[in-house]
Amino acid sequence: MKFNDGFEEAAFKERIFFNGLRNKFNLFPEENWTIDETHYTNYTKYDYMIHSKKEIKRYIVEIKVRTDNYENYIYESKKHISLSAIKNIDETRNTIIYINSTPQGTYIWNIDKIIHKYKPILKEMNIATMRSRTEKEDKRVYLLKPEDAKFVDYTYDQKDFIKIMAEYKRKEDEKKKPKSRGLDFLFE
Repeated sequence: MKFNDGFEEAAFKERIFFNGLRNKFNLFPEENWTIDETHYTNYTKYDYMIHSKKEIKRYIVEIKVRTDNYENYIYESKKHISLSAIKNIDETRNTIIYINSTPQGTYIWNIDKIIHKYKPILKEMNIATMRSRTEKEDKRVYLLKPEDAKFVDYTYDQKDFIKIMAEYKRKEDEKKKPKSRGLDFLFE
């Protein structure tokens, strides 16, 4: 598996993390939920759209895998505007969830319940972290407080990524091997 850029690799890791989180805590079991995952190679507005099968409820999920712990966690105003546009299609049934994996654990914010506490600020940020850490611009962001999140003791594990990548490579190598015809050629 090859990634075109750091963005794709980060998005792939977010999906590995979320699947591990779901499995550990039995979040959104498939018998009750339909989970639509965006593909890691596409630039999309969200990572997952999760629909309840019994009642009409939908979660719009955005995920970040962080390599450090912070005092506050950045949630871009631009991201909030795009997620809110989706939410507002049916705001009584749609909920925005923002998840950050950190080395310390995972923070899960129900954005709809807490956003009223925050005002966006201008902050100098990377234009696009996965492309460059030196090119900066002022961005409107919310600095989300950990105490406004649900904290769970679960972190992204790089070993899961390495294991998945090794399995993918094994399958690719298997495809490249010449196919054995066994003894069939004797009977042609």
